[in-house]
Amino acid sequence: MIVPVNIVSVQVNANNSLFVTTGIDYDSDGTVVGSEITSQYTLNPGDSLEGQPTEVVSIANALWTPAVVAAYKAANPAPDNSVPVS
Repeated sequence: MIVPVNIVSVQVNANNSLFVTTGIDYDSDGTVVGSEITSQYTLNPGDSLEGQPTEVVSIANALWTPAVVAAYKAANPAPDNSVPVS
């Protein structure tokens, strides 16, 4: 019998962002017989963790201290999307 198993992979990047891959492994009696990636995305320090897998939340909470979030925001300021006045 083939059983689908949800998988989550988290890579920590040099700037403390997280590259997340979610997917499904298809297991047959302890042997993976197939895999499928369902999504890949990056989370930056300070991003909302709402709806994220528990593994991602645990890693982010351990890694993203207030100092890390402040350093990330200082190095990557939010873009100015204001419209210039003529």
